[in-house]
Amino acid sequence: MRGFICNDNATTEITTSYGNGVLLHEDAAVDARSRAMPQSCWLSHVDISLTNANSAATVSAFLTWDSGKDHPMTGEATGYKLQSGSTSNLKHVSISLDADVTAPTAQTSAGKCYLWVLVDDATGSPEVATARLHWADNRSR
Repeated sequence: MRGFICNDNATTEITTSYGNGVLLHEDAAVDARSRAMPQSCWLSHVDISLTNANSAATVSAFLTWDSGKDHPMTGEATGYKLQSGSTSNLKHVSISLDADVTAPTAQTSAGKCYLWVLVDDATGSPEVATARLHWADNRSR
């Protein structure tokens, strides 16, 4: 099986430091195609769309199993170039992960994780509008 988990409808403000974690989980109200992430799976990539990031050129991010940033899920992906969308005030990036993961007992909530994002320039108060973490239950893709 394959799927993705996503963030809620609400946006999360980000800055030039890792301050606010974005909860990723199955949320049919946001996207009917989202599916709960298994406790062991392969992570393909994460897609991130930002609003109000007019001055930002790059983004860095990582994932954790918990809301306290104590239990890493992935390493930090640094300096990924943001692309402008055709919709004004929207920038996006897709970060390849290629990681096999198994949730620890310290995971905050089963099937959920936290995305931490920062930008190189937070002028305009950038926000994570959408984030999707794509997974598969095995590497056969």
